[in-house]
Amino acid sequence: KEFQESNKGCCFGLLRFSWCPSSQREFDSIYRRDATRLETYGVAILRSSNSSQSNKNSKVVGICKGRRYGQMETFEDRLIHRPKPGEFYIDSLA
Repeated sequence: KEFQESNKGCCFGLLRFSWCPSSQREFDSIYRRDATRLETYGVAILRSSNSSQSNKNSKVVGICKGRRYGQMETFEDRLIHRPKPGEFYIDSLA
C-alpha cells in the first residue's frame, strides 16, 4: 500500500512475450540505433550444473528491459512512459 500511495510506481500490464510476436530485426532495431540501450538491458541465464557442457545447455530464463532519461525511445515506449532526468524506468520484466 505504501508503494502504491507514493506515486513512484505503476504496473501498466503483464503480457506473455508470445502474444507480441515480432521479427528479430524489428525487436533489436532500437539497439542498433542507440547502443546505450544495451546498458539498460539484462538477461538471466541458467547454466548447466555440468561445467563441461555449461554453454551448450545454458538457456535464457528472464529479461529486464529498462530505460533512462535521454535514451532513444520507440513510439510505444513514449506512449507508456517517458523517463524524467534521474529516473530509471523498467519497460519489461519477464
